[in-house]
Amino acid sequence: MVGYGLGPLSAEAAAFGADLLAAAAHTLPSAIVVDIGRTPDGWAVIEANAAWAGGHYTADPEGALDVVLRAAAPAGAVGEHDRRFVRRPAPAPAP
Repeated sequence: MVGYGLGPLSAEAAAFGADLLAAAAHTLPSAIVVDIGRTPDGWAVIEANAAWAGGHYTADPEGALDVVLRAAAPAGAVGEHDRRFVRRPAPAPAP
């Protein structure tokens, strides 16, 4: 887990993120940015974005680069878990 916010990652945010990943990581691609935030009811997922759409301003540079490189890996390097998320190109129309 890498902090991608406008400030340091709080212990509460880290705990919510860890719980979220424990419950849902198997349903997410491995190269994704999940934005969380505080609502009046507590912590919540705000949105999920492509790896390069995260705010990397206060992130750990190595962690951020790892996520972006994983998202841009050649098709042959995509692991078993992520294959179901790969978009297949539409067949070319017949001439």
